[in-house]
Formats: sequence, C-alpha cells, structure tokens
Amino acid sequence: MNEQDASRPESSDNAATSAASSAGGLGPAKLEAAYEMIAGAIDRAGPGNEALFLAKLGLVLAHQAGDLDLLARSLAIAGQDLPERIP
Repeated sequence: MNEQDASRPESSDNAATSAASSAGGLGPAKLEAAYEMIAGAIDRAGPGNEALFLAKLGLVLAHQAGDLDLLARSLAIAGQDLPERIP
C-alpha cells in the first residue's frame, strides 16, 4: 500500500465526497475514479516531485474552473482533517 492508499476516502461521509455530491459534482464512483487517476499521476511524478505536481495540477484546475470563490471553497475542504504539521 502506498501513501495515497493510506489517505484514501473510506466512505461517502468524507468531506470531499459530501461536498462534491452536494454541489452537483462527481458522485462516489466517479470521485473514486478521479482519486485513482490523481494517485497514479502523483506516483508517476516521482518522489520529491509530489508538491510541485500538486501545485501545477491545482493551478491548471483553477484556470479551467475560472472561479476564485470555487477555488477558495475547494482549498478549505481539502485542508480539513489534515494531520498536524511537525515543526
């Protein structure tokens, strides 16, 4: 199991799943497929490139969405329930 598998959403109670469904976004099955696509792309980016890849992906998606309010809401949702940073 890789690091992405350890943080995989376990149920539809997950904040991202709930937010996507309530906003008319991807349902649970398509959200799982999106997770697999993103996890695979992170793996292909390679060790040490994860943060850069995710930043670039975020900018591409923000540009395509064209909505800063949507970006702000998405960032807030993605930031929920993260482990505490170690100084």
